[in-house]
Amino acid sequence: MSTDPELRAYIEGLSREALAGLLLDLAGRVPAVAAAMAARRRAMGGEAGKIAASIRADLKASRRSGPWPNFASIQERLTQLRDAGTADAMLDLAVPMIEAGADLIEESEDEGDQAEEVAACLDLVFAALPQSSLPPYERILWAIDMELRDPYDLCRGSAVVWDHPESPTVWSQVADALRARLERLPPGSPSDYSARAARTGVMDRLHTALEKAGRADEVIPLAIEEAQHTGSYPRLVRELRAASRLAEAEQWARTGLAANVDSLAADSLRQIISELRAEAGDWPAVAALQAETFFTHPSLHALQRLLADSVRAGVESAVRAAALRYLEDGVRPDAATGWPLPQADPPQPPGAAQRFPQYDPLIQIAIDAKRPADVLCWYDRARAEQARLSVTDDAVAGAMAPVYPERAAQIWRELAAGQLLRADVRAYDVAARYLSRLRAVVPESEWRAELAGLKATYRRRPRLVEAIDKVLQEP
Repeated sequence: MSTDPELRAYIEGLSREALAGLLLDLAGRVPAVAAAMAARRRAMGGEAGKIAASIRADLKASRRSGPWPNFASIQERLTQLRDAGTADAMLDLAVPMIEAGADLIEESEDEGDQAEEVAACLDLVFAALPQSSLPPYERILWAIDMELRDPYDLCRGSAVVWDHPESPTVWSQVADALRARLERLPPGSPSDYSARAARTGVMDRLHTALEKAGRADEVIPLAIEEAQHTGSYPRLVRELRAASRLAEAEQWARTGLAANVDSLAADSLRQIISELRAEAGDWPAVAALQAETFFTHPSLHALQRLLADSVRAGVESAVRAAALRYLEDGVRPDAATGWPLPQADPPQPPGAAQRFPQYDPLIQIAIDAKRPADVLCWYDRARAEQARLSVTDDAVAGAMAPVYPERAAQIWRELAAGQLLRADVRAYDVAARYLSRLRAVVPESEWRAELAGLKATYRRRPRLVEAIDKVLQEP
């Protein structure tokens, strides 16, 4: 329908006879108008059941053997049902539509086009919800049921329910129904993602319903009960933080850790404790927690965070020296005399056995600090011990190039040679990048002669010769 206010005013001002004459004239001159009016007449004349049945049949067939339903066609038929005022029939189609849409999306490679078509159909269904025979609180519960069935965010149209102004009494009915539903759900073990996701979905919506019902004071007691029942302590702690009950938030975080929650929840609780200590300005405690993370899972990122926290705690120099020694010898400094931070509270459980020296972070730290000699030292030792590295040889060569051009050249030649062994166009492009880097560390004449020799060696690989020519043509 046009949103032009002048056109709307004109049409609404026509008499019944004048409006009928206008529609008849348009139907006579525009076939599409005639077809649309005929479709609406059929729907309103008793064919709504047939239209709904045809949609259901298309959706059901797609789940058995295909073909996939034409959701553009379904959208047209849903529009007919809407115009016929058959909201209940539209609601009955939502579940099979979500299921068929999810199946289609799982098999689709169209980057969202199919999902958009399915969502557009469901938008029509949700828009019809206020005209259904369901009482207000059941409309909201129906929309929640659809959201919980939806694995691909197809039910965006449910916003019509959440945004619709309803009385606190209606939302209170919704909250009571969701609370009863929550009590019937299994708690779910740490490995039972499906059961835990089901409870989380209901809890999220129960929280909103309680707030809209004017019963926000029930949210935290409910979260406490849920945490003790299912181990969902991170949710409780977030609720307490949002309510500025920070001391309680930290205490419940520690309670959750003592309850041996799963590792993901434990990491979340430790992070929250660290954030709460930071908000309180207790930087030695924050740095101690980060030190525990660094000792358990050493990495450049963990070290950088530890040093940043240590600066705020005023002990960065001593922590840096001790942390670097730990990467070399594996002896934790936090139990030795002279360690400037308190013991981590709470401590982390022991991590997997570590191999020292920790070549990967040592090389990354040396690269980050622009210390080529250290890069070369740790890299050579790592290669001698056949240690696995996540830092790339390319990055190592780039870091060494200003001071050790011959070693950088050696690495880039080895990398290029490894790619040239593969008769693959993509490998040729990668090899070309390494050969281009080589130019910075060898004399120009030597570099050009070397590439000319490669062209001669691989003259029967025209795509490789083409890639080398592009490198030679670079300024």
